[in-house]
Amino acid sequence: MVRHCLSEEQEREAKLLEAKIRLAVEQEIADLARLLVSKSESDLFGETEFQVRDLVLRVGAKAFQEHLREKKRLPRLRGRLPRLRTKCGVSRISSAPTSQHSWPDRAAARLLLLPSLRWPLSLG
Repeated sequence: MVRHCLSEEQEREAKLLEAKIRLAVEQEIADLARLLVSKSESDLFGETEFQVRDLVLRVGAKAFQEHLREKKRLPRLRGRLPRLRTKCGVSRISSAPTSQHSWPDRAAARLLLLPSLRWPLSLG
């Protein structure tokens, strides 16, 4: 087990986070216990290992969610973040009359022009 040296404030924060994580993962822990008890010794490996791994990964994901829930605020960076553009123009080619296409009952096909790639890209 890895122990980290924390300041008193960090230790208080860690205890609070621990309590939040415990509440968030109660169901996964119960599911894990039920899964293991339901299997015989011969069935513990193979498919059961993958089921256990999935449950443990969900526990880790919920731990990250709880930790990041408070971290999503950017009060110090808010003034430095660029404004989002509300209107973004898209190049379009005007649609040809549908009678020129092989599908006369559908709307005309539209083509979205994208900027060319700036680096060589191998597709094969």
